[in-house]
Amino acid sequence: MTTPLDYQSGPTRPAWTEAGFYLLLIRAMAGYFVVSILTLPFLDSLWIGRLPVIALVQVPKTGLAWWLIRHVAMPSIRMLGLSRGSASPDYIMVKPYALVAAYVLPLGLLLLIVWVRTRMVRPLWIWALLLLTAAITDFWLTLAFKDRSGFNVY
Repeated sequence: MTTPLDYQSGPTRPAWTEAGFYLLLIRAMAGYFVVSILTLPFLDSLWIGRLPVIALVQVPKTGLAWWLIRHVAMPSIRMLGLSRGSASPDYIMVKPYALVAAYVLPLGLLLLIVWVRTRMVRPLWIWALLLLTAAITDFWLTLAFKDRSGFNVY
């Protein structure tokens, strides 16, 4: 005589934990972009010594964009023969593309991972659309406010 088994097969953790983690991550990134949007008009308003405090919100995206300019875009245009011979026009040419890449790389990687791991269950795709909307708005406003009042944020 055989005895029935008293266990279940499959994952031991609840299915909602992984989707919940990604939902939290997407919400946090969307919140960052909303805060970035709201602080853009006030970048030059609060200083502590020589440090523009409100501009610190912009550092993650502009820091990545500047890294991409220095280490990816500038060597690439020289290698492709597109350089104008001077750094200044080359920087002006690649700045918008580097900023686009600074948005697309982390967002694309995050959304790709979320898609592969969860297939974008309902709350995730709604928040992903909100995240993309906030990121696109933040990108355009960053370009619009980049040279406002003599303070250069990017």
